[in-house]
Amino acid sequence: MTIRSSIYTRCTTHAGLKALIVKRCYPSELPTGAGMPAVVYHLVSTPTNLYQDHDARPPDRRPYRVQLDCYATTPDGAAALGLQAVLAWSGYTYQAGGVGWSTVANGPLEDQDTALNLYKNLVEIVIDHTL
Repeated sequence: MTIRSSIYTRCTTHAGLKALIVKRCYPSELPTGAGMPAVVYHLVSTPTNLYQDHDARPPDRRPYRVQLDCYATTPDGAAALGLQAVLAWSGYTYQAGGVGWSTVANGPLEDQDTALNLYKNLVEIVIDHTL
């Protein structure tokens, strides 16, 4: 499982997020005409420092910093989506998949995208993931 597929899967299967966005979770940018509310994710940094999880094998994990842009048509809608993003990723672990652990690093932070005429909440998370 790739980091991108893990982000999409968690955002579209967490009960609170799924109830709001269904399958509207996109990499990098919001598609033209996308329904609302929606989440757009960005891989902010993917450090080159690989590390091992205390075994003799070669490095097989990496911490990723990810930004979730939680878009909605109202400030309250964006705030509700930002809260669900925090609940979905705060302390999330998935042993059978690629996510080892995750934590919320920052947010939700309120913002407005005047070009799109949408409100958004930004949530930054750190995800430990397999390569």
